[in-house]
Amino acid sequence: MAGSHTYTEEEIHKHYKMPVEPLRITINVARQAKDYDALLLAAGLCDWIGLLKWGDQILGIVGDEIGKQAITNHLTNIKRRPQMLTEDILIHQLERYLTEKL
Repeated sequence: MAGSHTYTEEEIHKHYKMPVEPLRITINVARQAKDYDALLLAAGLCDWIGLLKWGDQILGIVGDEIGKQAITNHLTNIKRRPQMLTEDILIHQLERYLTEKL
């Protein structure tokens, strides 16, 4: 499973630049917009595809800005009203990831 390996920045750039670039852009835009739901979903996706360092960084940023309780509240709100099927899938991944990290 992808989530069991942490990729180095060099591996990411060498092998995954094209598929990872849209994720990097999405994370940057969500961060600028302070879209914490998108950032949390991105953290779950990063964990899922093995970009554990990125996921940890995203959680650290969100945690510093809004705190652990607000992260839990955002997660609950996303679960109550997923906008897309992918959100529902990522929520389950994010819950597992947060259980390990928080």
